[in-house]
Amino acid sequence: MSMALQALGFGPKERVVILHSDDIGMCQSSVSAWVEMLDAGIVSSASVMVPCPWFPKLAALCRQNPSVDMGVHLTLTSEWKAYRWGPISTRDTSSGMIDQDGYFFRDPRQLFENISVTAVARELRAQIDRALQAGIDVTHLDSHMFSVIYPALLPVYIEIAQEYELPCLAWKPQGPIFHFTADDAAEIRAIVCKHEGPRLLAFDHAFAIHYDDPENPIPEIKRGIDALKPGLTHYLIHPAKDTPELREMCAHWRHRVADYHAFRDPEVLEYMKASGVRVVGYRALREALRGNLAKR
Repeated sequence: MSMALQALGFGPKERVVILHSDDIGMCQSSVSAWVEMLDAGIVSSASVMVPCPWFPKLAALCRQNPSVDMGVHLTLTSEWKAYRWGPISTRDTSSGMIDQDGYFFRDPRQLFENISVTAVARELRAQIDRALQAGIDVTHLDSHMFSVIYPALLPVYIEIAQEYELPCLAWKPQGPIFHFTADDAAEIRAIVCKHEGPRLLAFDHAFAIHYDDPENPIPEIKRGIDALKPGLTHYLIHPAKDTPELREMCAHWRHRVADYHAFRDPEVLEYMKASGVRVVGYRALREALRGNLAKR
């Protein structure tokens, strides 16, 4: 049985999800979408991109609503062509994190080719510290474009999460994922298996949908809910409101707007409830992890 599932008080056959909004603070429409989704009652957690321009606004909202479930979306890449951001710990190109234009690399593989684990660790801590200093009660760590899941960085990511006594998104992939090869996935799996325990409550699955029809996403969401497996799943979405800024910056803006509309729709909430899937937040996982530490 999954140690994370057990720590949360669920049985081995239960399907449990953290329904998670990524990329909050990346742009204005991500912040305003997140505020509206809080009221809808289905999305259980989110994470903020500290280096991005709308971080101060998001931090202010978190200070006004201290019980929100907000993590740090650790950011080492900047993928868009005309809208960019860079590290907060350094402007030194020898750090291996900065491209010729002075921003994070657009492609994670460029980061991996130039990597300095020491510089990355310094940047990750700087992002967490800035969030904490801004008054955010950080509930967890996860990663933009899954960059810190890369085998050379994953042990540092886990170490930093344990240093701050925070749960982090880590799971054991069964095959190639995102920009990682099958060999990468095997290394990732081995590293997570090595560290899994009371201080690392690893996930069983990570799940996302890239809609075939973003104009009609709810049928695909229902099929995704039906396909969820027993265990703890990090179910990630990227909600944003339809704005000129979003359309200009993001080629797949329709998918983000689809997430914004669909996961505020009562039909999705009711379908999730009827399916028997249990929705929890990272705050609960953080308290379970810190409870484990208190017993040591």
